[in-house]
Amino acid sequence: MRLLNTIRAAALATAAVVAAAPLAIETVSAGTLDEIKARGSLRVGMSAAYKPFEFVEGEQIVGLDPDIIQIIADELGVTAELIDTNWAGVVPSLYANKFDIIISAMTGTPERAERVLFTQPYGEQTFYFLTQADRAAETAKDFDGLTVSAEGGGAAQTGIEKWVADGHITFKDQVYLSNPNEAYLAVKVGRADAAVDGLPGLMAFMQTNPGFKLVKGFGPDQVMIMAIRKEDKDLCEAVDAVITKIKADGRLAAIQEKWFGQTMPAGDTPPAYLGSNICGRS
Repeated sequence: MRLLNTIRAAALATAAVVAAAPLAIETVSAGTLDEIKARGSLRVGMSAAYKPFEFVEGEQIVGLDPDIIQIIADELGVTAELIDTNWAGVVPSLYANKFDIIISAMTGTPERAERVLFTQPYGEQTFYFLTQADRAAETAKDFDGLTVSAEGGGAAQTGIEKWVADGHITFKDQVYLSNPNEAYLAVKVGRADAAVDGLPGLMAFMQTNPGFKLVKGFGPDQVMIMAIRKEDKDLCEAVDAVITKIKADGRLAAIQEKWFGQTMPAGDTPPAYLGSNICGRS
């Protein structure tokens, strides 16, 4: 279920100014690293409705991911062109050559690893429950029989459905909304008992919305990665080298502090359960 599309449409309309280019998106011919450098721009796919990762402010898409991709573009000697896109179709859009790379707080999953190349992680995305602070819930099982909300079409929905399919928990209802912030607000207004999402987004929401707490979900720790087409290994390796650099020199930590008020862990390799090495290395 995808609701509140008017909000989404407004964000897309505003972001279209940022994403505008001399050629229509449909005519883009994204390619290898050399082609990107010759073109002079790195086209970046993201869903700009997920504060503080990426969101529309005025006529700009801003947030943690735009800050990181700007450094990557600078290191590659090109400009960064941010293209707002429907999250449910983000990987097909990548393969339709509408952009070169996805950076949008994407959680690494085995299913995605079969379709794209992963960079090394740049943050944690372990699933937590966001709920009212006065709720008597200390473990994930305490949400059995209750209503949860999450972004439709994203990793949180996949995680919830896997928990249910694996027999960890049964929910009264699963409410899927147009973006993570709408899922959080569903808890605030009482439409859901808890929202499920990765740790950073929930931490950011709690910075300006007191009265909530977090309870760790089921399953292994999750990571945020960037995604690139399988055939573009040269681009993946170049981007991954920049991630290594900004981890070592403190720029990644500084960006995390800017948007979350604290840093978060980011391992050097994708977790083994993803079944994927960095950039498809053997």
